[in-house]
Amino acid sequence: MTEQDYELLSQYLDGELAAPAAQELRKRLIADPALRESLERLQKVNNRVKDAFDVPGADTVPPRIVTILKNARTRRGRLSQQQRAGWGLAVAASLVVASGLLLMPDWHQQTGESLAVSAGDDALLAHELETSPSRGDGWDTLSDGRQVRPLLSFANTQGGWCREYLLSEGGGMAWHGVACRTEGQWTTEVLNTEELAGSINEYRPAGVANSDQITSFIATHSAGIALSLKQEADLIARNWQ
Repeated sequence: MTEQDYELLSQYLDGELAAPAAQELRKRLIADPALRESLERLQKVNNRVKDAFDVPGADTVPPRIVTILKNARTRRGRLSQQQRAGWGLAVAASLVVASGLLLMPDWHQQTGESLAVSAGDDALLAHELETSPSRGDGWDTLSDGRQVRPLLSFANTQGGWCREYLLSEGGGMAWHGVACRTEGQWTTEVLNTEELAGSINEYRPAGVANSDQITSFIATHSAGIALSLKQEADLIARNWQ
């Protein structure tokens, strides 16, 4: 892992990479377990920091800090010029860190162009989405060892079809995404990492915050309720036409 690798992973989690760079990084993640492990660690750190600020009163100044600032103001006349300069820099640095954490955009959701994955980029996943029915448990194993579970299908507001899915590469983590079909190709529109809990036969996503983002995407882009298994089977038989 180089400094540039960490920077790329951070930009990937923030959804800041352009589509070509994001796709190249995903290919590296598939081939490099150490890189995937680093991504998972960064994701967990992001989750912990986000959870720490996702509580009532997190955006207010603690009383003890208010007291310190008041005391500093009353003692200001007795501080030397060097001490006042050092105090000012410390406060400024604290404000920069705090504002960066509070104003940082949603770290986990990555959508649109930065996550475009076409059938040519992941033909195995695309074939699974094209041909396999949704299921509530168990996995379909791809020829490269990855495991896929289509979760549901729905019509989108653009007149096409979308599918929610889980894609596991082992190690207790999985990709949780929604792909939509455009001109015969499946393109991932939103993608998150999920921590999986349970045995191989009863995996379930444990990343609640990430799942909420998937739910939000579906609620925003769905043209109706999820397809029934019969409706989905009919569409698969007609090649989603």
